[in-house]
Amino acid sequence: MNEKILGQAQAWGFPHEQDSEGNWSIYPKKKIERWLLYQAGERWLLAVDGVPQINLTSKEVLVFLKRRLS
Repeated sequence: MNEKILGQAQAWGFPHEQDSEGNWSIYPKKKIERWLLYQAGERWLLAVDGVPQINLTSKEVLVFLKRRLS
């Protein structure tokens, strides 16, 4: 499922990278936005200003990213 999220994030133009442990992070397209999604096992953690906020499922990550396209 992570491949689907990363593929869609790339298609939508969201920057992303993999750390040395193999976990992925997805960044906002707009520099003024202060959120970050990072992989935590099979789920994703949304952090705002570096503070973890909520654990998201893969489906929720896609909805979150889709809403930030504009």
